[in-house]
Amino acid sequence: MAGSHGTLGVMSEITVKVLPRPETEETVVFRGLDDAAAVALMTGASGLPAEVSGFAHAPDEGGRTGLRLEGPAVSVASRREALLARFGGEAELLAGTASCAFWEDVRDVRPLAGRGEQLWRLSVAPADGAAVAARLAEAGLPIAGRLFDWAGGLLWLALEGGRHGAAIREGLAGHATCVRAPEAVRAAEPVFHPQPPALAALSRRVKESFDPKRILNPGRMGEGL
Repeated sequence: MAGSHGTLGVMSEITVKVLPRPETEETVVFRGLDDAAAVALMTGASGLPAEVSGFAHAPDEGGRTGLRLEGPAVSVASRREALLARFGGEAELLAGTASCAFWEDVRDVRPLAGRGEQLWRLSVAPADGAAVAARLAEAGLPIAGRLFDWAGGLLWLALEGGRHGAAIREGLAGHATCVRAPEAVRAAEPVFHPQPPALAALSRRVKESFDPKRILNPGRMGEGL
């Protein structure tokens, strides 16, 4: 059901499990890194026993690359020092509400607010994030802003006007979704990444089993879905 955008069923009751808020939250912010260096740092940190819980890079303001640490204060301090010793460079520490605000901005894609008339969400291999952004810029796409989350695996692009779906998806080893665009653009090209024939056939069978009369958001995720 998750991710089906209301095309498979209606939930009248749900149960949610919540976890305690971490005792301590800090974000180590490295400044001045370009996209490639930031993605290399984030993917490198993801392979360390530092238990980093968030990785993001915002190229604005000269580049801000954030690594979030959560847990008991003593543990967070120890892991923070390990990260600084490993990566060095110019870094600042965001604690408490400042750290929360940083990640709320990332979650809500606020660094791209007001930029471009379109917003695209690309899911790729984390190590490929910077290369994908560079390739699209070299291809001439009018990129008004970009934001990297998930250690580079989630790339947000703000674009100026035009139809860009085909150019974005050409040769992309991942998925691209148009999150915001004028109605004319959304009507002219797929919002969701087109599925390979075998997967599309499976999706249609799932749709038919859940919604045989096709009354739940028909066509929302593509033709026949």
